[in-house]
Amino acid sequence: MMNAARIYGAVGLMMLMGVVIGGAALHFLQDATGISNESSLGEPDKQELLDGLASGHILYFKMEDYVEDRIIPGTAEPPDSVIIEHWWRPETSQKGELTLGTTRDTDGRLLEYTVASDGEITTTFVSSGESMERNFDGPSPMEWVEDTWEWPRRLASHDQGEFQGIGELNGKATLIYDVSSDSIRNRWELVEHAPLLRRISTFLIDDQGRERLVGEQTVVGYRLLPIGSSVPRLP
Repeated sequence: MMNAARIYGAVGLMMLMGVVIGGAALHFLQDATGISNESSLGEPDKQELLDGLASGHILYFKMEDYVEDRIIPGTAEPPDSVIIEHWWRPETSQKGELTLGTTRDTDGRLLEYTVASDGEITTTFVSSGESMERNFDGPSPMEWVEDTWEWPRRLASHDQGEFQGIGELNGKATLIYDVSSDSIRNRWELVEHAPLLRRISTFLIDDQGRERLVGEQTVVGYRLLPIGSSVPRLP
């Protein structure tokens, strides 16, 4: 097992479970932009996901992930930019969800993979053969979808959030918000009515006010897989 000091190497694990940059800072206040009046437009998409998960469909999504000076045990020069794929299958038992997340370089080489089932997570680093295990009492897939659809409203009402305007992600219009402190700026770019599609960027701010991008996560696509599909098996 890995020493706890090397836990940073499992950065893909955090993204796998939908823990997103700055999420703990979000809270509800009065809506400042009026988007809640239109939030119901995304309800059919959300309900389709919830109904599909309840019927046993696997939720698949794919991310492009950048981390400055990424660390992966056993990999001498891990790439800063990787592709993360995620399969999430709900089961009937209370903690029976089976999740697989893979991290590959841009050439498709598998760098690490994470399996979560029955409240336990195991991340394996391919080059070193090392693994890290931990308990995880996270949300169910349906709880996670419900929470994700609240992100635009929470950002709009965040007391430190600043609306930056309209952007575009994969041909879809996005809402852009910044949540900043003296030393860090998080930029959230969400497709309002399908907020699983998002780009979240983190910038560190030095004493002179200069910013440096240190992390960026972009969900480029998601879908429910057909009934009968399987979570891929890895060594």
